[in-house]
Amino acid sequence: MHTGGDHVSLASSLGAHPADLRELEGCFVAPVFPVDELRLETWTDGEATLFEAAVEDRTVISAGRARLA
Repeated sequence: MHTGGDHVSLASSLGAHPADLRELEGCFVAPVFPVDELRLETWTDGEATLFEAAVEDRTVISAGRARLA
C-alpha cells in the first residue's frame, strides 16, 4: 500500500513509468479535491493491478483497474 505525501503516481508505485499505462478504469464514489491527500491500496490480479483510493476514512475511487505495458 502507498500513502500519499510524496506525490507518487500509480505507475511509479508499481515500479513502472506513467507512459506504460495502457488501460485505466475506476468509479469515483466520493468527491476528490486538489488539496486532498490520497491513500492508494493496490493488489494484482493476473496482468492487471487493482486499486482503491481513499481520503482519510472515505473511499473516493473504488473498483480501480490498471494495466501497464
